[in-house]
Amino acid sequence: MATSKITQDLVSTTYNDLKAEGINPSLDRIRERLGSGSKGTIQAHLKAYLADVAEKEANRDIQLPVNLADELKSALFQAAKDGKETITEQYKSVSLLLDESDLLRSELEEKIHSLESELKEKNQQLSGIDIRHAKDIAALEQRVIDSTQAKTESDDRLSAAIEKGHAAEKELAAAQATISAQEKALSKLEADLSEIKEDNRNLRNT
Repeated sequence: MATSKITQDLVSTTYNDLKAEGINPSLDRIRERLGSGSKGTIQAHLKAYLADVAEKEANRDIQLPVNLADELKSALFQAAKDGKETITEQYKSVSLLLDESDLLRSELEEKIHSLESELKEKNQQLSGIDIRHAKDIAALEQRVIDSTQAKTESDDRLSAAIEKGHAAEKELAAAQATISAQEKALSKLEADLSEIKEDNRNLRNT
């Protein structure tokens, strides 16, 4: 029997015939079926044929949920954006409260200083004057006490506002960490989608 030239068409035809017969189309079986040819030549033709098949399969319009990653990405980023905007607004509100509390504290300190100066002046004026003027002194002292108490309450509100500011900063940092985690989750999702596409191609090649 004359030895025929081993071509890619012969190799691919033999490969597909073996598969159709339910036989694993290994390199040895293909060579045995052909009856001639070196393993190197057969392997080169088989590799070229399989590469051509894989390229054709990859170019097909595979119906996969390609929009899934975009939809999830949009939803995750929107949720993160909304959360960040909420935290930012809260932070601005607390910052404004801090500024207002600090201004009120300064005004109360000035008022207390003014009343203390006025009280000192009255005491000097009333020194040696009839006791009936003592009511004025008592009233001024009470005003100083009231203003001091108001300052204490203002300081308490300022401390509370500062604590809220720290809490808002922590929430903002947490929101940024959440965005970072969601971006990592999205990257994993996109990698999983690529893996699904690759698995689908492999299934079509078997």
